[in-house]
Amino acid sequence: LVHVDAVGLSRDPEGSLPLRGRCHHGVESIAREFCARQPLDWEGDAVTLVFDDSNGAGPQAAYRAAEAILHRLWFDLSVTSRCAVHAGRSLADPATTVDPRAVEQCRLVAAVAPDNSVLVTDDVYLALPETVQERFDRLGFTDVGELLVHIYPRTSARQVREEAFRQQADLKLWDAFRQ
Repeated sequence: LVHVDAVGLSRDPEGSLPLRGRCHHGVESIAREFCARQPLDWEGDAVTLVFDDSNGAGPQAAYRAAEAILHRLWFDLSVTSRCAVHAGRSLADPATTVDPRAVEQCRLVAAVAPDNSVLVTDDVYLALPETVQERFDRLGFTDVGELLVHIYPRTSARQVREEAFRQQADLKLWDAFRQ
């Protein structure tokens, strides 16, 4: 799952309709390029993209799409956004239904992301190649949802709202558990 919130558009309710249209078109174009399920269901200036993982490439495609969207919105359109990538399981019919709890968790992670960054949950991070993992910083566990998240780009870690994350002592336990 990828949740994108073009907060820059929401902060300017009188913003130009052409910019909003270019923003939505850019996200939809990238979603098609990375094979997200169609059609997209926009909620204002936010959308959650769903990727199929039947071939094991879902987390990588989702992250690559989120990174492309971040770049498109910020560098091409100067629109501030927050993105999150989270792995969710399908319910009874994998072709059409994703667990709504996973969708909500993805939205909550995006809500604590600093402007112009991508937060990925640990399950997605671990599915990425090491060369991509090296571009992230680990932030810690979110206070809401208790998900371990990593941030791209690393420089955005300085903008994190500390109240959105639990005490980081848990990270030592997590590292010990992994070993």
